[in-house]
Order: sequence, then C-alpha cells, then structure tokens
Amino acid sequence: MLVKNITSPLLREFIAKLQSRELQRIVRENNPKEKRAVKPMGNGTINRVLALLRKAMNIARKDGLIHAVPYFPMLREDNVRTGFVETDQFKTILSHLPEHLHPLMIFLYRMGCRVGAALQITWEMVSGDATTMTLPAKIVKNKEPITLALTAELTAVLKKQFRQTGQPVFDATNLRREWASATVAAKCPELLIHDLRRSGARNLVNAGVPETVAMKIGGWKTRSVFIRYAIVATKDIQNAMNALEKNDGTLMEPDARLAQR
Repeated sequence: MLVKNITSPLLREFIAKLQSRELQRIVRENNPKEKRAVKPMGNGTINRVLALLRKAMNIARKDGLIHAVPYFPMLREDNVRTGFVETDQFKTILSHLPEHLHPLMIFLYRMGCRVGAALQITWEMVSGDATTMTLPAKIVKNKEPITLALTAELTAVLKKQFRQTGQPVFDATNLRREWASATVAAKCPELLIHDLRRSGARNLVNAGVPETVAMKIGGWKTRSVFIRYAIVATKDIQNAMNALEKNDGTLMEPDARLAQR
C-alpha cells in the first residue's frame, strides 16, 4: 500500500483487524516458523504499533517525501503497570538471586535505570575509583549524556569486578529466568524486572531528591512520564497524613474526640 493512501478511517480498520486477530492469522499462515499464539493484541501493543508507523510518517514528512500525516486514533490504555518493590521485598528477592546478578539489580533499584541501557554500560564509562559513571546520549532514554554518582555500596561491589575495556559492566546471564525463580521464592511472582525502574523513581522522590534531579538520573524527559513512574503507595499516603497531623496538631478538643468514640 502506498503511504499516501493511509488515512484515519483506514487506520481504524487496521486496529479492528488487530483486535479481531485477523492480521495475526495472516502472518501466522505466511510464516510457518512463527510459533507465537494467535491472539488479539492489547490496546498498549496496538498503540506501540501505531506510534511506530506515525513516527515513520513524520520523518517522511520532514524529509519532504509526503505532505501530511493523518490523525492516528490511539486507544485508551487501562493496563498501565503500577507495581513497585519495597526495600525489604527487594532484599528478599536479592537473596534468592545468584551473586553475579547482584550488581545489576542494585544499580537498577537505586538508579531507576532501564535494563536495556544498563546492559550497554561498558567499563570505560566507569571512573577509575568506581564512584561515577558517564553514560553517553545513545544509551540514555532522553538522549542526553549524564554522569551518575554511584552509592558507596555499588562502588564497593564494582571495585571487586574485573575491568575489561569494551566489555559490559553488568553480567545479565539468565536474568529473566533467575528473576522469575527469585520472585516466586520471595512470594511476589507478579513483579516484573521493569518494576525496579518504577521503584527507583519512587525511592528517589521519597528520599527528598528534587524531581528535576531524579528525572535526570533515570533519564525521564518529561514530567508527565516521570509522574507515572513515581508511584505513590498507600503507606506513603498514610505517612503524609501522619506528618500533616504532627505538624498541625489535632483539630478537635480531647473531650470532643472521646465523644466521637
């Protein structure tokens, strides 16, 4: 199909076919090696497909290859993850993971870094005393280079590692399988590795780190995206109410409070 023939009504038809599994069946029939089950795409997955196509068309428009980009009817996403890992929970999971994964796990939890970016960090990006890392723009989500100050705990761990120029700092051997096993052992099998990034955002905020600094550390470019990650737990809300009451004092006289009971 010619790009110029892609219109909003056609995109709606495309979405409907993805939701009904029609296109997935065609792909399966034309690709005998395709082993994935034929199932309807979720709204989030469809939106990622549409976003990729829209980005391609915007690039073509900027290059003067097409004159306009149609409206893309994006779908509502109700499956946004809200999981995060409490510190005690993280320690339990860590105790069930093999030692070679500990540096990576601690880095993800402390920095809120993406797994993909962390695995691209090589030893020449780490200072000689292992107190800082300088990440190039190409591996940072917001495409801005950043120098990270590492925690003393992580510095101590990295100093024990063998440095080899050009080689990854973090060993991710069997990462997914080991994570799945460890979360089951820790009785929280629903947690994802990406929940460590959400937890990193929340931990930075709870530690009193200014939003602009936290966003820089984790590579979040916009505040709206960062806020989605900096999840507020019920315990956080309770702590906030306790702090408020401690600051303002009680609003009712003692006798009135007893009468309420």
